[in-house]
Amino acid sequence: MAQEPTLFSKGLENRPYFVDQCHLDNPDKRALIEAFQTLEKPSLPASGIPLGEGWRFSTGTPAEGLSVSLSEAPPLDSLTDLPHRLLAPNHPIWYSKEITFDEEGVIFVNADDGAQLFYAQHAITAEEGSFFRVLPSTAPVRVTIRVLNNAMKGGLRDVRFISQYQYLKYLHSTDVYGRAENLLKQLIEQKSFSGEVSAAFLNAIRNPTLQNISKAEALSPGILVLPFLQRTPDGKAVITMETASDSPPPELWWGRSIQNMSKQVETKSEGNIWQFTLPQKAEEADSLYYFLSYRGHNGQVTAISTKETIPFAFTAWGDSQGGWRVFRRHILNMQKEAPAFTIGLGDLTSDGVNEQQWRAFFACLQPLAGRVPVVLVPGNHDYDGYYDKLYSQNYHRYAATPNYFCWAYGNAIFLTLDPNTNFPLGIDHKQKKWMEQTMASEAWLKARWRFVLIHQPPYSQGWPGYHGDGFIRNIIDSLAETARIDFVLSGHSHDYERLSKNYGGQQVNFLVLGGAGGGLEPEASSEYPRMDKVVKAHHYGAFEVFENRVVFKAIGLNGNIIDEAVFFKNGED
Repeated sequence: MAQEPTLFSKGLENRPYFVDQCHLDNPDKRALIEAFQTLEKPSLPASGIPLGEGWRFSTGTPAEGLSVSLSEAPPLDSLTDLPHRLLAPNHPIWYSKEITFDEEGVIFVNADDGAQLFYAQHAITAEEGSFFRVLPSTAPVRVTIRVLNNAMKGGLRDVRFISQYQYLKYLHSTDVYGRAENLLKQLIEQKSFSGEVSAAFLNAIRNPTLQNISKAEALSPGILVLPFLQRTPDGKAVITMETASDSPPPELWWGRSIQNMSKQVETKSEGNIWQFTLPQKAEEADSLYYFLSYRGHNGQVTAISTKETIPFAFTAWGDSQGGWRVFRRHILNMQKEAPAFTIGLGDLTSDGVNEQQWRAFFACLQPLAGRVPVVLVPGNHDYDGYYDKLYSQNYHRYAATPNYFCWAYGNAIFLTLDPNTNFPLGIDHKQKKWMEQTMASEAWLKARWRFVLIHQPPYSQGWPGYHGDGFIRNIIDSLAETARIDFVLSGHSHDYERLSKNYGGQQVNFLVLGGAGGGLEPEASSEYPRMDKVVKAHHYGAFEVFENRVVFKAIGLNGNIIDEAVFFKNGED
């Protein structure tokens, strides 16, 4: 435990991402924030065995796929120390070392992008994404790590052995810190709270036991993720929220007017994540209203618009990826755009297996998504920690849509793709067949504007050494003219990029919108492809869709315009 608060002596730049000046101006809330800053942030224990030296390695082939047996490993004929990374995009990289374990514990693996581990001849399933359980051994045991690299450079950054005692202690401190952070977020958003609540929180911080945390939680609002709005492919409105464990189910009330509210709504839950689907007839109204009732308290009434108009506006952004302060500022700016919906283009988090990452993401997003539907497109980092099967459990717990889907709005249609369920990255036969059928459907052909959404871009210049991903480039290049694709929106490269290409009589506009929060790409860029515009700045994209044109602006962190363009249908001007 730290003995003195460190936040305010160093300045407000060190405050938690969810703390604003209005919270600091309230003495009661400031006291809670200062107390939280004394709580020591969990850190990974040092390795109990030196594991950084003497690893044998070799690069595998993409043909190996996701799941392999140890017998398929290539000869490991090179020697390296850690950290070790090499340029091998979409390749597995194998590492092996003999280790003696004197006690039970776990091996922690930090790899780009993910890892599979074999203990002797046995594949070990990961715990908490990056920890692999091992037993004591009297003789050296061969540990083999298969790194799955989806990016440019990849490899093995760090390997540690952590004893069972240290591991459980780390999990405990992580749990306490995460729950204390959740409590603080809930309390400072309240207009006021009682002295009993404040005393319970302060006691939990000063004496951070699970019992004290639980007592404080029992007095808190108990909402881990505030209600946010999604839209299903068939146009239904879905409101999602997460409550604390062992809590009673919330109730959602909705109506076409504030005076006439009903709680007759389809409800489903997974654990403590609740989804309320409004009846289809709700779409008959231009506006709807809803509020949530939980633990005997009614939330504020929120108005949502359900009327589709032409023209309409929407925003799109990618790679929020742990840059929560930047992302929050973008969300506040987006509210001024009055979008019909907003699209997240993947890498929503920096560690998909981490529940706290998702809660932080939604805490930043909620001021907009509480009343405007959000569309969640998964990216490679949203699969971090799931490299045994490449199924992002947390994404599917929160999302009201499949990981690839299509929906229409106004005079436009949007098709999302997800290559991240495959290693190497790619669109498998099932998804490709669905895509081709969708692009041949009446809804696709009748739409005036056609958008393809995918995290990895077909073309990119701003990430040095990266040129876009060939699998999607081949698909778009082959279908652009026949499927009459107008836009491809992506993230992945942490910058802003724009390129327009003509395919016969069809102009396709490629926009890379990867500046929602993650660290920006370096100043240097690749020699090719030559994009029309590259800007290394945090941003989001704002679109206005008319009948014959789409007006686009890339909006910087301070609300400044870093690029703008008007796209006419099929190059018309």
